[in-house]
Amino acid sequence: MTIELFCFAGKVDASIGDVFQWSGTNPGTYTVKSFGNSRIYSPAGIGGTRTVWVENSEGKEIEWCGDSVAHGIFLTKNPDYFKK
Repeated sequence: MTIELFCFAGKVDASIGDVFQWSGTNPGTYTVKSFGNSRIYSPAGIGGTRTVWVENSEGKEIEWCGDSVAHGIFLTKNPDYFKK
């Protein structure tokens, strides 16, 4: 299953099984496990973004806002984005 998520960089296609690096709060490697049906307020000001369940490298599942997951996926796929 793939859905569209949005972050500062625009639209990101997110799929179950996607792995991304996160360097913000709770840094580490995360895997997309499932997509939630609720929405959560985005700290980036994007609005109510769909929640995403992710699993960290220790096996703990966490529900995150979709824009944070989109941000992580985008930067993992485009590591030189901020070097431009």
